[in-house]
Formats: sequence, structure tokens, C-alpha cells
Amino acid sequence: MKQPKFSICLEKKQYNDLVEKLYDEVFGENRKDRTVYKFRTGEKVEDLCFVIKNTDQAILACIRYWFIKIGLVKGLLLGPLAVRNNMRGFGLGSMLIKHSIKVANEKQFNFCFVSGEADLYPKFGFKKINDKDLILPGYIDPNRLHILYFKKSIEKEIGKSPWMVMPSVK
Repeated sequence: MKQPKFSICLEKKQYNDLVEKLYDEVFGENRKDRTVYKFRTGEKVEDLCFVIKNTDQAILACIRYWFIKIGLVKGLLLGPLAVRNNMRGFGLGSMLIKHSIKVANEKQFNFCFVSGEADLYPKFGFKKINDKDLILPGYIDPNRLHILYFKKSIEKEIGKSPWMVMPSVK
């Protein structure tokens, strides 16, 4: 069987409805009721929002980022990340995480925070963050909380815990 061909490209405005539909298919139409969506209120970080398309130009997977602040420092919130159900197992989610994290690091962001699968994100350098160190606007499963520091000094610059986590602007 021939391996399918994929390409990663920036999410364009004209993809918005298709991307939103994919998020609804993967996470359900009530996905915006989750606590993590309270951080996704401002503008997306446009140059970190990517899609994977196949040779037919169909969107198979997507990832978005948002500006947040933890304690005294601004950084990124990863998510949502979605892969079409029939395309799971091809490594598309991993491709998007690796690519977007590389770009975020090159752009010298401070950190990346995620509420995601406990067994997935450590593979990309994320470390578990203790929920007792965070002040969140609602419940998020503590096993899903991870952070990746792009700069070593940022851990010290965040300030004394517990840290308020909130949406931010650039």
C-alpha cells in the first residue's frame, strides 16, 4: 500500500470553517464549554496555527496556539490539536506538534502550556506541571497539565507560585 502524501501549511482565513468543523467532529460541538477554552478568547497566534493537507487539499489535521500568561510571564497555549478520526495512526498530530514547537522556539517564545494527553506531550519535551502551582478558572484534569520552557530562565521569572493562568495578548 502506498504511503499517503501530506503537507503542512499555515492555516489561512478561508480554512476557518473547515477547521472549526474538524474540531467539532473530533471534540464535540460542546467543546467550548471546557475550562481550557477560557484561555482561547483573544486572537490566535496566526503564525503558529497550521493544518495538514493531503494531495487533494483536504484538511486532515490542525493545530492552533493562543497567547496566555502564567504568573508574570507571557507565553503560548497549545491547542486544540485535532486529527480526522480516519487519519489517526499516520503521525499527523506528532508532525504538527514537532513543526509548530520548532517554529515557536525559533520565534523565541518563553514557554508553551498545554492541557493534553498525559502520554503524548512528554515525548516532545513537555514536563508535567503541578496543578497546585496554578490558579485556573475551573477544573482541568491535573494529569493533562504540561509545560515546555523554551528558555531556561523563564521558570524563575514566572514568580512565586501559585501562578494565575489567564489569556493574554501579544
